[in-house]
Amino acid sequence: MNDLSDIRWKINLCDEKLISLIKERFSYSKEVALYKKENNLPIFDAKREEELIKKNLEILNDKDLETYYLNIFKSILNESKEYQKKVIENE
Repeated sequence: MNDLSDIRWKINLCDEKLISLIKERFSYSKEVALYKKENNLPIFDAKREEELIKKNLEILNDKDLETYYLNIFKSILNESKEYQKKVIENE
């Protein structure tokens, strides 16, 4: 069994990767927001969110983690929409 400090070190690495990916994802969310503003599109796209969730659950392919993943991913989607609103308001 691994030492707790080793496991936590691995978790810290995962957190660093998550931060980098979140920053990257939100940079794309900004591009989406600017596109939506330019083309008078709504921020919320229910069909797109449903497709994303379905596709990502297939990739996850783990019933034990599904609920936890959905909670995290829906939070990311909600925060992304809030960020898009902010970007559009500040343009």
